[in-house]
Amino acid sequence: MDISAVIAANLSAWMEATPELETVQKVEAKSGVGFGTVRRARKGEGNLTVEKLAAIAAAFGRTAADLVTPQDASYAALIPSSNRQAPAVAAESTPSPFMRWPFPHADQRAYESLPPEGQVWVQGRLDAAIEQARQQFGTQTEKRSA
Repeated sequence: MDISAVIAANLSAWMEATPELETVQKVEAKSGVGFGTVRRARKGEGNLTVEKLAAIAAAFGRTAADLVTPQDASYAALIPSSNRQAPAVAAESTPSPFMRWPFPHADQRAYESLPPEGQVWVQGRLDAAIEQARQQFGTQTEKRSA
């Protein structure tokens, strides 16, 4: 697989897994990289600079190296990214013995069995649901001050 195809596959997968960055326009706005450049990267066309690769990857909380590395499940499991800013992937962090799984209604083992891109997708959906609930119901701080 050539590097343009790897970038296109990774970018498409990240966009599908991240609701807040699911369109080229949203990636453009968050990364600061032009619409046409993002569109060409997603199609596997053109030649991106390292700076643009890094800016697109940073929009997803990842590195340029993540964007150019093939992400089949077996390969991705061997090489975790140590520079992710957000979202953090639970399988790549060391759990504290004092921390409990915060979602008693969700199966922790099922979540941890997902590949990193599946965990990022779940985290993106959870973030979107929390934001929707925050907009609909407010927060405890807002309710106390009212």
